[in-house]
Amino acid sequence: MLSLFIIFYTVNKKDELTGNYFFEIINSWKNNSWMICFAILLMPINWGLEGLKWKFLASKVEKTSFCSALEGVICGTTFGFITPHGLGDYIGRILNMKSSERSKALGAIFLSRIAQFYSTIYFGSISVFFLLFSWFSFSGSQKKVIIITLLLFHILLPALIFFRENILRYLEKSKRLKHVASYFLIIKNYDLREIFLVIALSASRYLIFLFQFILIFNYFHIKTDLFFQFLAVPFVFLIKSLIPTIFDLGVREAAVVFIFKEEAVDLQMVLYSSLTVWLLNVLTPSIVGLFLIFRLKIKGPF
Repeated sequence: MLSLFIIFYTVNKKDELTGNYFFEIINSWKNNSWMICFAILLMPINWGLEGLKWKFLASKVEKTSFCSALEGVICGTTFGFITPHGLGDYIGRILNMKSSERSKALGAIFLSRIAQFYSTIYFGSISVFFLLFSWFSFSGSQKKVIIITLLLFHILLPALIFFRENILRYLEKSKRLKHVASYFLIIKNYDLREIFLVIALSASRYLIFLFQFILIFNYFHIKTDLFFQFLAVPFVFLIKSLIPTIFDLGVREAAVVFIFKEEAVDLQMVLYSSLTVWLLNVLTPSIVGLFLIFRLKIKGPF
């Protein structure tokens, strides 16, 4: 019931979700219906890739079917909807597992999120590089801070992967962190080839998100340089990933307005595009997950 309340609360807080929004949806349908249909068709492919990725990662804890893995992903999306930075994703996926040792899957989920986050950082960095030197005016000191911050992520995230065994070994020896380390020891069971497969699946999902956004932009007749659109979307994803939010409110919209405000476009249409992507990729699976979480059986250790 709490999830249901928060979903309705969040939808109510989306100021763009008015009669004008639905009018524009219908008005744009006349000439660009294939774009919105294509974007909708990409949604199950997107979540199917995440289900495939989770099936592969979860297999180190328990053998599971693709459908069961996909169910765990959707439940995780619903729980993640109501928690900062989607932390509820851990809860939803673990509760959907049947193994008495399912708590060990925390490390697998962490690895999945790191891989997806790295895709966001990688493509977002390319975007920021072009935007810093081609579109926006930043001072020399501001550029240095942004570049150094992104470089740190590019160093730290691969380091977590390549030195995972050393890091876990250190945590195991720590009296204070030994218990925490036990939840992440499963990461040792994935070799580099398997981790690169997870990263490849994550990058594929990212590109689907990107293509969806571009389709929706053009569905709402946002007349701006296509190359700029391919830079703007990774920037929005990057900001959304770096800034923790509760109930997914505000950050995506603020990032979209910031990057498009200097372009000669209707910002309302830009916000409608952002809202549509949110409806497809966040709200819809979260609502589906509401029906699935009632089937969860909370038993065994967490």
